[in-house]
Amino acid sequence: MSKLVKISEGIHYAAANNSVLEITRGKVEPDSTPSAGTSSQKWASWGTDNDYPQRLVDLVSKDPTSMGNMDFKIKAHYGAGPYLYKEVADGNKVRIEPLLREHYPEIDDFFWEIDVENFMQGIITDCEWWNRCNVEYITNGARNKLALVARQKTLDVRKAKLDTKTGALPGYYLSGAWPHPKESERVLIPSFNRRDPYRYVKSIYEHNIPSVDKIYYNSPSWHSKMAWLEVATRIPKWILSNIDNAANIKYHIEIPEKYFIDLYPRDRYNTDEEMWKAREDAEEELKSNIIDALTGVENVSKTFFTKFALDENGNPMPGWKITELSNPLNDEAWLKADQIAASRIVTADGVPASLSSVVIANTSGGSASDVREQFNYYMQLKSVMPRQTTLEWFYMLKRINKWPREVKIGHKQIILQTLDENKSGTTKTAEETPTTDKKD
Repeated sequence: MSKLVKISEGIHYAAANNSVLEITRGKVEPDSTPSAGTSSQKWASWGTDNDYPQRLVDLVSKDPTSMGNMDFKIKAHYGAGPYLYKEVADGNKVRIEPLLREHYPEIDDFFWEIDVENFMQGIITDCEWWNRCNVEYITNGARNKLALVARQKTLDVRKAKLDTKTGALPGYYLSGAWPHPKESERVLIPSFNRRDPYRYVKSIYEHNIPSVDKIYYNSPSWHSKMAWLEVATRIPKWILSNIDNAANIKYHIEIPEKYFIDLYPRDRYNTDEEMWKAREDAEEELKSNIIDALTGVENVSKTFFTKFALDENGNPMPGWKITELSNPLNDEAWLKADQIAASRIVTADGVPASLSSVVIANTSGGSASDVREQFNYYMQLKSVMPRQTTLEWFYMLKRINKWPREVKIGHKQIILQTLDENKSGTTKTAEETPTTDKKD
């Protein structure tokens, strides 16, 4: 039977077939635990210990594959930044016409007040990590317009428990001291109602991509890699432990003790102390000379000669012997597990390895055309819903503040091209594409 190695609580690894076993439901679906809806606390716990997001961040941060993928997803989502545009009918097609912010002073001033670029980077980061972002809507003094919006970091948000009679969400608890904040360390902000936007001075709306079976805290599909992250983050610890505790020996050199007895016989010295001192000094000098002869770049493939004698029966007598030792890692199954874990993580993240500069053993990065096609596929398919989610705040504001209906917002998208199409290899949404010089 294959020996199981415990990785963490509820997770085991079988080296014989590179399997990870026994994943508990609470690990994968943290809001399915009883504490999410039945305890006396006023908020729904996010995970069995109400610290699931911080544990996930700590775990992902230890894995270079995951961090590389998250960095790519966030930057690809942001693209070249937000921009305004309008759609213009052009025959049977719709043409995109970029707009200058300066032509819409109210929107331009609003963007300046909220620092729109940094605001967008924040909610994009939340969306890619959690499939949702929490935006706080703030009214003006007269409560007849929305004056500001602000990002509330999703890591610091816990949902109040649903009203048992209406099913409505009362609001969101904010704290920087989760999982167990004191009463003075948390605050309840009511839910924003877009049909009654001025009811509260400050209120929060969660813009999200729904999960199929979550009540309180939806999760991106990439969270399914939790078990493999547990494996991947432990492989470096094992290798470092092996390096720290293993003896790195290259040669085993055997020198007959009789060699020193013959060279330094007792009758040559007045006392035993003089004899032992001579033999020890000679031994140390000889060891140093052998080490110098066998090490260093100038001694690669150098030959070392020794002699041995035969006894009266023709058998070799103990003589000089130098044996080269190999020093392989003791358990290659762990290295295989590391490669498998990296491939599973890349699959869960949905980012081809070549796009996030992730290097997986025994794989190639693909050609330039493969990278270009993968990038454009990712942007044209996988980025659509996340980008829509992080732009919803603008369309709610536009409706409530009665900004011009034709104005829309989007992300300037970076598009990879062939050098035949464009010398720089890239173009951006709403910008002219430079072309190669044409020869007469």
